[in-house]
Amino acid sequence: MSGFAPTAKSHGHVIYVAAPVLRDETLIGVLIVEINHKQIHQIVNQFAGLGETGETIVVTLQSDTIAFLAPTRHDPQAGLQRTLRVGDKLGQSLQRAASGEAGSGILLDYRGQEMFSAWRYLPTTGWGLAVEIDTREVLAPLKLVLARVVILGLLAIAIVVVLAWYAARSLSRPIVKLTQSAHKIAGGRPDERVAIDRNDEIGELAKAFNAMTDDVQQMHATLEEQVRERTAELHEQQERFQELATNIQEVTIMIGAPVVGLRKRI
Repeated sequence: MSGFAPTAKSHGHVIYVAAPVLRDETLIGVLIVEINHKQIHQIVNQFAGLGETGETIVVTLQSDTIAFLAPTRHDPQAGLQRTLRVGDKLGQSLQRAASGEAGSGILLDYRGQEMFSAWRYLPTTGWGLAVEIDTREVLAPLKLVLARVVILGLLAIAIVVVLAWYAARSLSRPIVKLTQSAHKIAGGRPDERVAIDRNDEIGELAKAFNAMTDDVQQMHATLEEQVRERTAELHEQQERFQELATNIQEVTIMIGAPVVGLRKRI
């Protein structure tokens, strides 16, 4: 297989592939196939699956330079015209591929852009092949996923904060009501009740509080009744004492009248 070479017949560069024709180990001819550079370009310039920035690059080593054998996606005039010097910081994957290496990694391409690149050497043709795609395009889905994760995380935090606030409020409001009712009862309103309709521990506490309030009110009513009874008894006793005092005074007067008359006689 020859390298690309210009020919007047095809009005461009071609590759010649030659093979001997033998008969009983006797050379009777040579078969030569001419491959036009446009056919190579069509194969290399297929970008299916390479996104918007990916491309396939074919180069060959010529002394101390790397020559592009086909147009690139970002430089349609690169074929057989663009070159790189061996040792240049640009196009490291192309230099390694043309030197017989194989590998992959993140390197600067021939334009100075950071690319994900995979390269290898093609021993049959002596070419270096590299497939490259812009790191920004490769990382774009990851950045999108990261952004979504961050958004979901913030949303989850917001939901947790709202639920925590709601839970704290649902717990604090009944307790505040209980406290207010306790202050009202202490201020002289034994008929105060807590209107909490719940089936949890707070509801049980409210029921116990209302039951205690009922007991306090019942006790208060009982004490008032006892006070009224004792007051009525005291009034009754007082009336009896007054009646007794009146009777004693009348007896004293009745007894005192004869004594005075007797003293006068004496």
